[in-house]
Amino acid sequence: MRSVRIGSLALTVALAAAPAPAAASIDFLHIEANEGGSSGGHAALRFGDATYHFQNVDGLLLLTREDSQRFLHDYALLENRPIHVSRIELADAAARAARERFQARLEAQRSQLDALTAVRVERALLARLLGRARGEEGAPGEGLAFPGAGYFEAAETARAADPVLAQLRARVVHERGERFFARRQAELRAQIAGLAPDLDERASTTFGSDARLPFAYGFGARYTDLAAGLVALELLEAARPLRAERIRSSDDPALRLAADEQRALREFAERLRASVLRLLDASRPDWGSALLVGMARLVAIEASLRDGRLRVLDAYADAAPTLDRDVLARRRELLAAVAEESGGVARAALRSFVARRASQAAWADVEDAANRHLEILGAWREGRALRAQPERLVPLRSTRIAEPVALVAPVDTLERALSVAKERERWLAAEIERIRGYDLLVHNCVSELFATLNAAFADPSLAAAALGGHVDGRSRLAFIPFVSADQVEHRYRVQEGFTIPSLRRARLARMRAAEGAVRVWLRESSPLTARAVRPGARDSFFLFFTDHVVWPRPILGALNLAAGAGETVAGLLAVPLDGGQMLLRGLRGTLMSLPELAFVNLRKGTNDWVPRDTWRELGVEVEWVGASPVQPVAFESPPPVR
Repeated sequence: MRSVRIGSLALTVALAAAPAPAAASIDFLHIEANEGGSSGGHAALRFGDATYHFQNVDGLLLLTREDSQRFLHDYALLENRPIHVSRIELADAAARAARERFQARLEAQRSQLDALTAVRVERALLARLLGRARGEEGAPGEGLAFPGAGYFEAAETARAADPVLAQLRARVVHERGERFFARRQAELRAQIAGLAPDLDERASTTFGSDARLPFAYGFGARYTDLAAGLVALELLEAARPLRAERIRSSDDPALRLAADEQRALREFAERLRASVLRLLDASRPDWGSALLVGMARLVAIEASLRDGRLRVLDAYADAAPTLDRDVLARRRELLAAVAEESGGVARAALRSFVARRASQAAWADVEDAANRHLEILGAWREGRALRAQPERLVPLRSTRIAEPVALVAPVDTLERALSVAKERERWLAAEIERIRGYDLLVHNCVSELFATLNAAFADPSLAAAALGGHVDGRSRLAFIPFVSADQVEHRYRVQEGFTIPSLRRARLARMRAAEGAVRVWLRESSPLTARAVRPGARDSFFLFFTDHVVWPRPILGALNLAAGAGETVAGLLAVPLDGGQMLLRGLRGTLMSLPELAFVNLRKGTNDWVPRDTWRELGVEVEWVGASPVQPVAFESPPPVR
């Protein structure tokens, strides 16, 4: 069945009528262009609750899997980009093979990047150990990063012992004896000193995108894990208190603990305490890092029970992207609305924690939601900069500590091991760049999407039989998203086609039905007077939207071009004050306006934040458009180039 595109929504009737997909179908998504890193559009494949797409991350084209609702929220609502859906009919086995191929490629990619990260850590560690063995002053590097250790005060600034950890230490001594800490630390030091660096000069062979590199628990990982255990034991023996700024709380009503929530939290604390004690005898390699995080969590939870309000560890990553205070100052009223929503999310997470019998997974949801709410409150009430981390928040704040133990290995062994590590790092980096390096014309988000899909079948003829035809994302102009979308509709077995509107287009449709087309057109044509959306913090300055008109587009584009040029000139004058930020916005706005002179629209405006119930507000009903997933972060950091 040929697809029928929906250009706009008249009360979203067309979307409401879109049928739920058969079990054997996948969705090809063509996402329209917008200002920023998406000026050529984007493409993705949806397999039920998971959507796969490729992103340009620091010059590497990396496969990403996202929750389908989150993907929809980010692109259609936050980025204001219509999504054209082509539903492809295929057999159950073919759909399963395609999804498994994407998942296999994702796991292969992860193994390759993990291997490169591991060898880089090992190379840096060997360089420091070698400098230490040579007696050099100030060996290169800053020491090892220990996840979880960043929550504890440094030895030189530590206050009195933490009572929760002191009680835990007393229990350890009672159950394992007075000499437990000294004996266990001596064992770890001996194991670290006796580690043998890797001297295996393996052949540097090539590998492909689907090659899953075997996990290698190498010298660097072994040293780091043993050293993390040593650090954890030292902190527990000293009952080192947590850094005050690493435990977050507020008097906000959303974080007050009801009686049943306190009971659930007390039960969870007891299970956590038992788990921490078991880690002292655990055989898992990462027991030291797990012990560090477990101890810090236990202290935060006990503080919550004492105060009757939730306290959580700061779970934002060490290098979480941060939005400028000046940007936030222009969105004060927005922050209040976001805080109300994020507080509701935090309360819902707490209620779910009780309903789910205080499980570990439920507590992880509480930590994530509470951290985001506290971040919004800090930006709104105190004017602090806002960390905007879209990924899951996990409490792994680290600190760097000098390598605690020197190796017995002689200098010449360390020199040879460092040479081996450098060569392996060079080889891995070169191979990953070769197979995953981004190229606009031959290796982009579209070309690799179809290459991965076609690779799910033994040969092109089987792919054509399964999908109804063949699309090569590397041929002719198929690397352009809208060209590949047209080829999908004409060559694949497309069962149904429809458009999920951007936030602005959906609101315009409702406004036209309620107020009349002319009035809405006049008011909503300019971001200066529009009510459907307001310019986002990342948008360049422009005078007119042009995505809803055709023939007037060059005229409006010329006015936008003049506005962009004006912002560029003003940006030149403001360079000493803002470091060139306005200048870059002006140049980007000028570039976005040039295609409008030739009837081509790219810029559509972005949104800083969109409420979770927006789809219900718009009356949109389609099977994968439900309540948006937890999205309490007000502003997204600039997305990768796509």
